[in-house]
Amino acid sequence: MKKWLCKVCGYIHEGEAPPDVCPICGVGPEEFEEIIEKDEVAKEVSPAEIKGGAKIAGLVAGGNQKEAIFKIGYGLYVVTSQKGGQLNGQVCNTVFQITSDPQRVAVALNHDNLTNEFVKASGLITINVLGKGNFEDIKRFGYQSGHKVNKFKDYNFGESPTNGCPVLLNAVAYLDLKIDPKLVMEVGTHTLFVGEVVDGGLVKDGEPITYNFYRANRAKPESWEG
Repeated sequence: MKKWLCKVCGYIHEGEAPPDVCPICGVGPEEFEEIIEKDEVAKEVSPAEIKGGAKIAGLVAGGNQKEAIFKIGYGLYVVTSQKGGQLNGQVCNTVFQITSDPQRVAVALNHDNLTNEFVKASGLITINVLGKGNFEDIKRFGYQSGHKVNKFKDYNFGESPTNGCPVLLNAVAYLDLKIDPKLVMEVGTHTLFVGEVVDGGLVKDGEPITYNFYRANRAKPESWEG
């Protein structure tokens, strides 16, 4: 089975052809490239060979950074924002805490996404931490673009009391960020926003979902509804 890498968000698709739409960032098949796996692997070394800490030539095989980088762990989130009374949200896997005092969190959003535009206009981000029962939300907010559809049409949601951005009622938790304009960085295809956590709370009891879990179970989401 072939593997295809989304050059925008790093999603890996398995199939004979790339997907019509990336389920994470919403780009088309033209943004995918086939992953060519190499046969080179690190040779197995016995404990006797490494005793004493000697360097063993040829132990580490390189040239396969695309596979290696996906060993980095990610969660899955729906990031929401607002602009002039309009609302939008998207699936995002690049959310991480930067500092604890003050509490700052970083979020990376693709330049082409409507949420990026809204965040730059309002300076507000609300992060919805998704759980294992959020497969349908991943589809709604990740498989379609806010440039083409209103993702919140006919969808019940709450509103964060501080940011006023949408909160998913079946998310695990949410965090409100106010973005510091001095801590916004353009990084190639994405913008990195760093904001201070100004509010947040638990929404629904559940275990946060990881990107790897989603990839392994996206073909059978009904097993994780609830």
